[in-house]
Amino acid sequence: MAGPQGDTGPQGLTGPVGPQGIPGDAGPVGPQGNDGAPGPAGPQGDPGPVGPQGNDGPQGVAGPGGPVGDVGPIGPQGNDGSVGSQGVAGPPGPQGDPGPPGPPGIEGETVEGPPGPPGVAGISCWDLNGDGVVDFPSEDANGDGTVDILDCQGIGGESAPQVVYRWNTFSTFGQASGNWYAGNDFELYGGVNPSTWGDGHGRAWQMSSDKDILRALFTKRGYGGGSGALIASEEWTSFSSTNSRHAVVLFRIRNSTPDTLSWETMWYGTSYQGWGERTSVAVNGNISYDAPCNPCFPNFVHNTNFSIPPNQTSTVIFVAGSSSPNGTRSLLLGFFGDSLNLPPGLEFVDDLDTATGG
Repeated sequence: MAGPQGDTGPQGLTGPVGPQGIPGDAGPVGPQGNDGAPGPAGPQGDPGPVGPQGNDGPQGVAGPGGPVGDVGPIGPQGNDGSVGSQGVAGPPGPQGDPGPPGPPGIEGETVEGPPGPPGVAGISCWDLNGDGVVDFPSEDANGDGTVDILDCQGIGGESAPQVVYRWNTFSTFGQASGNWYAGNDFELYGGVNPSTWGDGHGRAWQMSSDKDILRALFTKRGYGGGSGALIASEEWTSFSSTNSRHAVVLFRIRNSTPDTLSWETMWYGTSYQGWGERTSVAVNGNISYDAPCNPCFPNFVHNTNFSIPPNQTSTVIFVAGSSSPNGTRSLLLGFFGDSLNLPPGLEFVDDLDTATGG
């Protein structure tokens, strides 16, 4: 019969390692352990082959607009579109500046009508008996050996005072040729070059005192009443500053008294100093009046007094130029307001054909 278990004895010495035993059968698979910490990344593997095309994904949200690109080159001209409907008329625009004058029109053909029947012959003012025949000496009232208008009788049988003068109008520049008339020679223009009249401030006292030269210009004779006389009244298309016209009138006035007498005049005379065309008066070649107006329009009145020397016949010359341009230009020279009714002691004489000296 066994006795009771005794106390455990002390640990004995470790014995030598025994021989390798025969492996036992594999035990059952244990439960899945927890994942360990990730190891370091391995080297990049080679790309795999391209996979098949996947199906289209859903439409993504539109991204923000990109910056505006540079303007591309101009494309070719497109075809004209169809004409649109008529728009509503706009308000009238402001008045434009006048256009330049057009070229002169072609001169029309002049058709002369048939002559009218002869008029009844009038009676000359000198024909005292109305027979149409000159009767010497009864009809030679002034005793100059010629029966003419200077012998006409006023009421009461006294010779009527005659207002007689010499005059002319002229231009100085050929617009078509571009040259001053007559080679710019002064001989036909009262001793003043055409360019001086047209552009150079020509004045009456610059005219020659040679009566032959004055006779070449003052070729027309005129008669006026005591109230006045119209010498020239014209208007024409303006082409340039040289396209001017001028009017001149010459009076021969005798002062039969020993005193200097005053002749008061009221008259119209155009000019434009801006283009060198002046209105002026000379008595016996002396400076007597230089018009201050610039321009002198056709309605400007010159009110002047001139001293006529005693015991001689004086030469009084009036000159008018052209007014300033406004599409057209004007020329006016005329006397009014009883200007040609001379005071006692003065009288008009018509002696330019025979006068000599200054």
